Amino acid sequence: MPPRFRRALLGTAPLGAVLLSAPGSAGAVYPVSFDVNVTTDAPGTASGSVDSNPAGIDCPGTMQHDFTAVLSADIVAHPATGTRFDHWSGAPCESSADATCTVSGVDSADLTAHFVPTRALTVNVAGPGSVTGDGIACPTPARTPSTSGGAPLVLRAVASRGRSRLISAPLVL
Repeated sequence: MPPRFRRALLGTAPLGAVLLSAPGSAGAVYPVSFDVNVTTDAPGTASGSVDSNPAGIDCPGTMQHDFTAVLSADIVAHPATGTRFDHWSGAPCESSADATCTVSGVDSADLTAHFVPTRALTVNVAGPGSVTGDGIACPTPARTPSTSGGAPLVLRAVASRGRSRLISAPLVL
C-alpha cells in the first residue's frame, strides 16, 4: 500500500480491505495488512507461550506474522505452570496486564510478553493458634498460597489465649 494512503480510510470496501482515494483520482481497494512481531521475556524459571486469533503467531516458534485481509488480531499470552503473565510492552498494549492484546489497523506492532515465576509457601501450625493471610487460613487445612516473586505476602499469626503472641510482618518471596 502506498505510504501516503496508509491512514486515508475513505468510502466502503469489502471486509478486510480499505477504499483509498487521493485528490483527483479514482478510489483503489487495498487489503488491510499489518505485521506483528512478538518476543517473550521470562526470567529464571518463568515460561510461557503466545499465539494469535486468527492463527499466525505461535511461539515459541513463529514469532512474526503479516496479517492480511483481517481488520484485527488478538495476540494472547499463556503462562506455563508456576508462572503468571505480568504485562505487555510495546504499542498498542504498553503496560497492559490483560493477557489478550488486540492489534488492528494498518500499522505494525512489536510486542513483548513478560512472564514472572510464582513462588509457593506451605504453612503449618504447630500447637494452639492460627495463621491467616491472603489465600491461607491455618491450622485446618494447611494451604499453599502463591505469589509473584518480590510481591509481599502478609501472614498474621495469632496465639491461643494465654500463650505468647507473635507479631506479623510482610514476608517477601
